[in-house]
Amino acid sequence: MVQFRKSKKFGPFRFTLSNRGLSTSAGAGPLRFSRGLDGRHAASFAYRAPGYTTQGNATGTVLVFSGYEALTARQPNPAQTILDIIARGAHFATLFGHRLLCLVQSNDPDIRFDVVGAAPVMWNPVEWLKANRR
Repeated sequence: MVQFRKSKKFGPFRFTLSNRGLSTSAGAGPLRFSRGLDGRHAASFAYRAPGYTTQGNATGTVLVFSGYEALTARQPNPAQTILDIIARGAHFATLFGHRLLCLVQSNDPDIRFDVVGAAPVMWNPVEWLKANRR
C-alpha cells in the first residue's frame, strides 16, 4: 500500500491531505486544535525547551496560563488534555534532569479539573477554603 501525506499552512490553519482523507487544524505557537475526517477532535501542545541537558545546575522551563477559565468554559476536554500533555512532558523531562513547571491561573473560583498526570489538582493553602477564593 502506498501512503502519502501533504500539508499546507494558511496563517494559523493547516490542511493535511493523506490517503485517509483531509484533516484540518488551527493553532498558534505550540498549541494546536485538530479535527480529522472521523470527526474526532484533538488538542496538542508541543514544547521544545532550548538547552535540554543532564547538567545538575541547569535551569528549567516555566509555562504560565492566565485566565484559563476562558478555555475551560469553551473547550473543557481540550483544556484538560493540554494539562495532561504538559504533566506527562514534565515527568519525561525529569528523566533528563530538566525541570518543567506549569502554573495555571483562573478567575473562576469554582473551576475543577480531573486528575492531571495521575495527580489531583489542588488549590494552594491560602485558597483551599472555598470562601477564601471569592
